[in-house]
Amino acid sequence: MPEETRTTHQHLTPGHRLTHLLVHLLHHLPGAVIVSALVAIGHLQFHLLDAVDGYAFITIGNLSAVNTSSDRTFKPKVAVVRIDQQSHERHYLERSPLNRCELLKDLGNIYNGRKPPRLVVIDLDLSPLPLLREARASLPKDPAQVKALTDGGNEAACEEALYQLLERCDRHTKTVLMEPFDVLDPYVREETLKWKKRMTNATVAFGDASLPISFGLVTKVDCKADGLAAVAFQQYSPKQAVNCVGDEHSTQRFLINPRQYFTGLRASDTADLPSRSPWIQDQPEVKFRELAYELPVVFFGGGYGEGDTYLTPLGTMYGVEVHAAAYMSLVEPASDFNHFLSFILELLLALTFGMFISWSWRKYFHLRFSEESTDRQSAPYLVVLLSFGLLVLVILATVASLYILGNSDYWLSPIPIAFGMFIESYFTGAVHQAVEEGHTQRQELIGRLEKAHGNGEEAFVAKIADERKQQPPEIPGLTDRFWRFVILDVVHQIRKPWSAISLLVRRLIFFAILGWAIYLTFAH
Repeated sequence: MPEETRTTHQHLTPGHRLTHLLVHLLHHLPGAVIVSALVAIGHLQFHLLDAVDGYAFITIGNLSAVNTSSDRTFKPKVAVVRIDQQSHERHYLERSPLNRCELLKDLGNIYNGRKPPRLVVIDLDLSPLPLLREARASLPKDPAQVKALTDGGNEAACEEALYQLLERCDRHTKTVLMEPFDVLDPYVREETLKWKKRMTNATVAFGDASLPISFGLVTKVDCKADGLAAVAFQQYSPKQAVNCVGDEHSTQRFLINPRQYFTGLRASDTADLPSRSPWIQDQPEVKFRELAYELPVVFFGGGYGEGDTYLTPLGTMYGVEVHAAAYMSLVEPASDFNHFLSFILELLLALTFGMFISWSWRKYFHLRFSEESTDRQSAPYLVVLLSFGLLVLVILATVASLYILGNSDYWLSPIPIAFGMFIESYFTGAVHQAVEEGHTQRQELIGRLEKAHGNGEEAFVAKIADERKQQPPEIPGLTDRFWRFVILDVVHQIRKPWSAISLLVRRLIFFAILGWAIYLTFAH
């Protein structure tokens, strides 16, 4: 800028400097607003950034959960009992549907244990097996005979005993079952409906066990009243818990708090139940792993194979674990920020990006159009600084998001706004600052010409000739262009060591990257 302007700025009072900063900040407000608005529309309305946001949540959620798990003050409130791979092979014989006699043993230990739970959620289809249709019809009416058949391993008798267990325990333990799978056979469908009515009459509830998968991830659950976690919450939950469950929110989803996998759940396997390890009953002092299911709420489901696994922030989890974490996320909600608050914070983040972007590009073009060759050769490093600075800002925003998620259970994704500002920085931001620097350079040129004119006509003519030399000469042929790019441009700067070294480093980096890419292309 002109010398008078530079001097004026140097003598600004602190109050004027603050005013100048605010004016400069407001200058970037429209760009920040439009980027924030476009990100909000694309993210909330069209879900264009769900993949980026989802995988950001995977990373940040994992770190948040791991950090929170180190706090030993948390006490698990939900037990997750899984049919482990060993039990599935040894006792259930890898059969599908699962053997009803084995299920009766395992669930009997939970319902009839020393400390019966207040709620049991079963993430398994327990509807009547079609293959047992005739066996069910031939069961004797005498309970003693049915018990004898059950003890003898008659699966139809075990199935009936299992249903009676669910009906009988409704006084002290509420039960939630997953909705049975859809079937095409009309007779099987009719039998299933009759069974559901029987269970419903015994106050057994049913919930939809489907989980929404977005870009291969499960980080949220549909906020609908008939979901498995929602039904469990309505059957047994603290009255003060406030969450999204309700018909008016049926189109929304709620976040599964990653830390609940560590702090809210206690996992155990059916191999640890007394039905599989009778010696446990003789050692009441063993209360952690072996009797880990003795909590007020128990989720029971499969923990074998890969058919019911989902990718979560804590890695691959079984469906029953995801449902249990979803239940705890309703009891202790973890959700997005209020969207208006989120927009304001994103706007502030965008302004921060905008100020840094503005300074970087302005400095770049100031050096690029400088009279000094050393300044011109240093200009490209400002682009590297801009990229590094954006990366640092994203990291800082991510750390802030991690802190917020770990301490207040709120999720604010820094990635969408960073993505938008990245585009803004390398396109509109660069063009805008080029125009601004062009105006400044023109004013500086006018100032230099006025000064030269004041020193006489010869000085004025000499200054004009000197300014003309600032225009790089046109290179006529491709060969000349090639050799100038490879080495001659460096040779021409040899009298100015720093300028030559700076240009040489840039050329070496260019050819190193190009060579690496060519090597990888042919090596693969």
